[in-house]
Amino acid sequence: MFKKILAMAAIAALMTFIACNDDDDNPVPTIPDLTLHFDLKWDPMMGVEFNPGGTYTTASGDSLIISEVRMWISNVKLYNDDSLVWTDTESFYLVEKTSTKEREMIKFYDVPAGDYDEIEFSVGVDSAHNYSLDQKEGELDENVGMSWNWNTGYKFYVQNGEYFDSDSMSFQPLRLHSGLDTYYVTNNISLPNTLTVRKGGDHLIHVMTANGKTYNMPNVIDVGAAKGEMQFFAPSPLFDDIAENYSTMFMVHHVE
Repeated sequence: MFKKILAMAAIAALMTFIACNDDDDNPVPTIPDLTLHFDLKWDPMMGVEFNPGGTYTTASGDSLIISEVRMWISNVKLYNDDSLVWTDTESFYLVEKTSTKEREMIKFYDVPAGDYDEIEFSVGVDSAHNYSLDQKEGELDENVGMSWNWNTGYKFYVQNGEYFDSDSMSFQPLRLHSGLDTYYVTNNISLPNTLTVRKGGDHLIHVMTANGKTYNMPNVIDVGAAKGEMQFFAPSPLFDDIAENYSTMFMVHHVE
């Protein structure tokens, strides 16, 4: 029996040694090649931060209390000299800022070394994944509150809070929930200077998001007239304007 125990211990030690050697041959990266920082602000040009629960005034004069901003960022790509160099796989990430959560960083560990001068990403979930919640790639999950409970598919961009209703002279619920294939927005942004990625380096693209633009630029949105209900159940001129607004809210501040 003692010899049998010794033999089993020797086998266990050998397996541990092999596993350690395998880990040494294929180490799990701890330093990302690239971090994409979506800095969620209200109006970065005017120095206005976004603080969940803060009060903001729109161009139409609406007073809003915004409790959270959430969005799906997907299909991230990097270009150089107009040529596609790298596409992220399983590219669905939940970026959000609420009273209890702040997730603004996306880390990538498989970006090829090289120079890049343009980034592309989308707000939303493409049609191949939007209508089958079983296709859970990346961080897609219907249990995080970013899918519809009355229709199949995901919410692309969300603001929740309250608006001041002049009829009732009180704050009422505000729900801005975008979705639908029509409003899947893709952004191509030139970097302010060349991003040179070196393996083992921790590089950064800092994207500032002006979430107040959703109501203000280029289209002025009358939240009061919409009674705070802006849920994209079907295409409409109002939703066209809102989607155009949030498609313009991204600006690359700097790269490192």
